[in-house]
Amino acid sequence: MRVSYTNIDFAHHTNNKEYARFILNTYTVREMETRAITEAEIKYLSQSHEGDVLSVCKQRNGNADIIAIEKDGEPILRGKFVFDR
Repeated sequence: MRVSYTNIDFAHHTNNKEYARFILNTYTVREMETRAITEAEIKYLSQSHEGDVLSVCKQRNGNADIIAIEKDGEPILRGKFVFDR
């Protein structure tokens, strides 16, 4: 996905809430209706800006999803979402 104007905060960086939105958009409505998030952990490692192309990588590990958002092949965010099942 490409970072656009509406993803940017007043400091011209991608707004933190947008990263959570990018991650949540990798799930379907059905997935979110059948499993509840019980814990979320997000570690910001670097910044992104308008025009940057980001990739969301997700790997399931039991009832948790391990997540990375990458720019140019380098992680800028690492996280974990834990589900009730």
